Amino acid sequence: QSECAFRELIYRYGCDLAYSPMLLASEMKKKDYWHQYVELDIGDSRCVVQLGVGDAAIAGDMARRIEQNCVGVVAIDLNLGCPERTAERGHFGSFLNAREACIIVRTIAQALRRIVVTVKIRIQETPEATARYALELVRSGACCVAIHGRSQKQKSVGPANWDHIATTVSALRTLAPVFCNGNIRSRKDVETALTITGAAGVMVAEALLAIPTLFAPTSRSTSVQLISLEYLNICKTHASSLVPLTWIRAHLLALLLAADENLVVNFAELLFAALTIDELVILIRRFVPPELHCASPVRRDLLSDHSLEIQMVSATEQELSDIVLRVQLLAVPKKDNAAAQTDREMSSSSDFTVV
Repeated sequence: QSECAFRELIYRYGCDLAYSPMLLASEMKKKDYWHQYVELDIGDSRCVVQLGVGDAAIAGDMARRIEQNCVGVVAIDLNLGCPERTAERGHFGSFLNAREACIIVRTIAQALRRIVVTVKIRIQETPEATARYALELVRSGACCVAIHGRSQKQKSVGPANWDHIATTVSALRTLAPVFCNGNIRSRKDVETALTITGAAGVMVAEALLAIPTLFAPTSRSTSVQLISLEYLNICKTHASSLVPLTWIRAHLLALLLAADENLVVNFAELLFAALTIDELVILIRRFVPPELHCASPVRRDLLSDHSLEIQMVSATEQELSDIVLRVQLLAVPKKDNAAAQTDREMSSSSDFTVV
């Protein structure tokens, strides 16, 4: 998730704009969804709110409501690139045809008074077709076009085709800026993409989860431990009641899995057993070496759910031994209360070794 705490982290490391998690039209009427994803999350002055919607009237209402309630937002982005099954079922993202997409863009543009509408698309059959699609969207009211250099069928697999993006940049000229997306996993890739495509900027997704410092000068630290602790500090001091612990764990896993998958094999159970941010801080300091640095992701399932089911309850600050004890208790069959109490008394006087 690109929630508020993570956006604050990447702003500190050179990111100029950040997209919100994609807001789904099918969920927006639910009070809990609006509260979690809009009221509690969106307010930073460099946030672009992206919408997953296939109905023009609903899109206009969503955009108007967000503009009125989220003062810091700079743009509403219509996601026309999502290739996932959710988008296919809801008929939005890359499953909209050009006519449908242009109608929605026009409706959003007319609904907005203070901010602008942008779009994200995927490449079409040919570079010329991609450029034509982008031009139609700009003429319908889009002020910026971000292009993922892969097709709908490719999803995020295989090399991105930057030729489509370069052709679109030439076609739009001074009409609208174009952002390049796809195959960008390092600072050097950023510079290469800008040179080859002529784009006004680059958009990074999965790689930024693994390397939040990707846009930072090379002199900045890329220590996984330091970056994780900085992120946790943001969560605690600015948004401790806003960011679900499941999201926080997912960000830590993204960092750790890319940097050292073997470390995560021994560390994941402890990570999922922690019940507070303070406990996560203890774990990061204890088990993540300061010399371990961020690395590009090599797999797509960085944020896959862990098999452990942890009950989320309020808890006071725990010591490391308590976390280890909980993990051990999760790994064995449940015992009666007397036996469990005996285990706790025996463990309280022992040192634990995590393998």
